[in-house]
Amino acid sequence: MNKLQSLNLYENELSGSIPESLGNLSNLLQLGLSTNKLSGRIPNSLGNLKSLQKLYLNTNKLSGTIPESLGNLSNLYYFYLYNNQLSGTLPESLGNLSNLQVLHLRNNQLCGEIPLSLMKLSYQVMDNRNPEKPVLRERFSLNLQSNHLTASDPELIEWLNARNSAWARTQTPCPCFVYGLHDGGLNNSQLFTIEPYQDFEIKALGPAHLGYDLEGLDMQPKTLTLYASSGDDPAKGLEHGYLYQVNKSDGTLTPTCRTGLGEVSAMAFHPQDGSLWVWADGEGLFTIDLNQIDNGVCDKTEILLSDKKVEGLTWDNQGKILYAAFGKTLSEFVYETGTVGQTCDNFPAQVEALSSLKTGELLFALHQANDTGIHSFDIESCSVTNSVLVDTPYTDIEGIAWRCPE
Repeated sequence: MNKLQSLNLYENELSGSIPESLGNLSNLLQLGLSTNKLSGRIPNSLGNLKSLQKLYLNTNKLSGTIPESLGNLSNLYYFYLYNNQLSGTLPESLGNLSNLQVLHLRNNQLCGEIPLSLMKLSYQVMDNRNPEKPVLRERFSLNLQSNHLTASDPELIEWLNARNSAWARTQTPCPCFVYGLHDGGLNNSQLFTIEPYQDFEIKALGPAHLGYDLEGLDMQPKTLTLYASSGDDPAKGLEHGYLYQVNKSDGTLTPTCRTGLGEVSAMAFHPQDGSLWVWADGEGLFTIDLNQIDNGVCDKTEILLSDKKVEGLTWDNQGKILYAAFGKTLSEFVYETGTVGQTCDNFPAQVEALSSLKTGELLFALHQANDTGIHSFDIESCSVTNSVLVDTPYTDIEGIAWRCPE
């Protein structure tokens, strides 16, 4: 419907994700999808709607980050995203919305520094109440309340306070969660969270995903989007080696793409460039381009052929070494040279989940442990340095991903 100018579907019971195809409505002036049950990410394709003036996506269950591409909507003047589950940082590109009159982002999970580019958003109108001295007065409406946002630049803080003095006192620290993936037996998978600052409280993240055989878990470092991958034993009708986006609030899965690999047993995002690296059992190491998806298939590049069964994968903090765990052994892949070597061979048991800590140590969990145990491992001494044991039913952790404030 490329001649359509207004599409209003608000206040219904619509669920699922927003279709990428809405980005084809090149003449659209208004898009209203508010007050539904829409979930998943905001499609990058909405950045193609160059004529769009009003965008209402508020009061849904949208997750992931605000796409940089929305900064292309130079004619936009109403932008409502409040009452969702959006996370990550505010994109710099929002400062390009030169005609914006209203930006309401309250009640989300947005985290981190507010970009200085936001100060370019200062919609003004001529005030003619005094005909002899008409003046320009700002009419830009900004609402960032109830997120996890911060500002340190004095000029930015003054600008924010002038537009909404309540913004700062409604912000809370960025949450610290460890996300885990439990193998519930057969091909059932349970996502859960661990809160380190709340006595390591463990909570189920939504109901179990019956038949999915989820094996890998990691978080994209730039967008903070959580992804999971499936193994080789999904139920009939579900894909082998598939990638899903995970809603960090309720654990729902949004299909991303097929990898064409038999089993994606481990995954790790590069900490600097955000590229996705995966291990396919019996096939080896590959990179996946999540920006290149054609008919539901994501583009992959072979890095290393291997028949090993790797269950855990993580990068060091500098993005120079990729660590892989198989059995009790830790190996490394050096990014610059492409060389492979063994690092340690004395994990206490078979490792199935692996992640890097800011200290340079590794976070790991064991296959079919007696209780939920999260351990740290010093690479230089090849020794376990700390363990936290929690009495829960989640005793076979397949994947770990975490995000905490710096």
